[in-house]
Amino acid sequence: MPSVNNLLKSLLVDDHELIRLGVELKLKETGLFKLIHHARNGKDAVERARNHDYDLIFMDIAMPVMDGIRATGIINTLNKETKIIALSSISDKKYIFEIVQAGAYGYLSKEADAEEITDAVKTVCNGQKYFSKRVAVYLLEDEPDVGYAVRQQWPVIELAPREIDVLKLICQEFTSKEMAAFLNMSIKTIEKYRERLLEKTGAKNLAGLVLFAVSRGIVIV
Repeated sequence: MPSVNNLLKSLLVDDHELIRLGVELKLKETGLFKLIHHARNGKDAVERARNHDYDLIFMDIAMPVMDGIRATGIINTLNKETKIIALSSISDKKYIFEIVQAGAYGYLSKEADAEEITDAVKTVCNGQKYFSKRVAVYLLEDEPDVGYAVRQQWPVIELAPREIDVLKLICQEFTSKEMAAFLNMSIKTIEKYRERLLEKTGAKNLAGLVLFAVSRGIVIV
């Protein structure tokens, strides 16, 4: 299992060079990576995975030559220690489920910022699944069984007014810096509120907090 205690080796897989370069900048901003390779399609990714021991692979879904779902399945058989995170603009549940079934550990939107990428990487390196906030909401909205299971995770939980304020801003995808400015607090105080929300709700990451907020009617989507 890769560990965020050490800098990570990663592979970015996308058929658009500009997108790869943009994501690479975000990855570097996290400070978690020592090596970032690029691949243009699924076939290229499989070949690189045969020759390198990557900790994490960020995999696009729709690509020429070989798509990300097939590539994920092949790489997963080559090396179980390499963790794959789907990185795509596609939000269709069918493709989300297919790439997870193929072995992906999570799903991030290409619009994810460095803060959410950091959260996803730490979650996956701890052996847990990670879904972007938007995808988590889609799953909750469209899958009654998922919604029921989500609601059963949390008993009656009382949140203070300020905790609710922070939770609502998290659901609006505010960064810690933006929340601090909006609520006239320090970033350190915002981080304490986030930690308290995670502890109270038992959520493992920001996506879990969004699920909690939606399931409890704190935010309406």
